[in-house]
Amino acid sequence: MQGLEFYSATTEGIGFLNRESGAITYVHHPEKGITGNRFNDGTCDPAGRFWIGSMALSEETGAGSVYMFEKGKSSKKIDHTTISNGLAWNADHTLLYFIDTPTKSVVAYDYQLENGAISNGRTVISIDETEGFPRRDDHRF
Repeated sequence: MQGLEFYSATTEGIGFLNRESGAITYVHHPEKGITGNRFNDGTCDPAGRFWIGSMALSEETGAGSVYMFEKGKSSKKIDHTTISNGLAWNADHTLLYFIDTPTKSVVAYDYQLENGAISNGRTVISIDETEGFPRRDDHRF
């Protein structure tokens, strides 16, 4: 990645977006054979790895996944998601928080900064249906 390039994820896969030219250079697609899915949410973890969540254009329940991308390869981290809509880490980088909007909950995973491994997923916040749907709109969590 060069100075003006940033990670990008589209229906075409994962690439680097050049902010000056607007060109995207695609380098990988973890769901290449899955038609009807797109990436909905992405952010970098504290170590600079790119995490992206996919979803079905039809919003089919469980059709999406969450991937971690680094060094030209991706690994699936969370399976059977519907609308990936929030990824964030706590201040000491020991927890990953994830929102799958239709579940109306925030799930925390134990997180290992050195390799991006997650484990022990558990619901830490449940949103009452009268309060709407959870999603991450900013960088405060």
